[in-house]
Amino acid sequence: MRCRPRSFTALLTLALAGAAALWWALTAGELSVSFDAAFAALSGARGDVEAQMIRGLRLPRAVAA
Repeated sequence: MRCRPRSFTALLTLALAGAAALWWALTAGELSVSFDAAFAALSGARGDVEAQMIRGLRLPRAVAA
């Protein structure tokens, strides 16, 4: 089955917008989190308060939304 270029572009745009919205949901809030801290928390490299907040509160809420 051939994929049309317009369909591929639309799918790619929606996927990037979804990823950006998820990342924004993880980093934005009353306590803002940097890109590096969010990535380290998701990879399990950190165990501080920010990592617990991201993994315990923000990630489940962002995925559920």
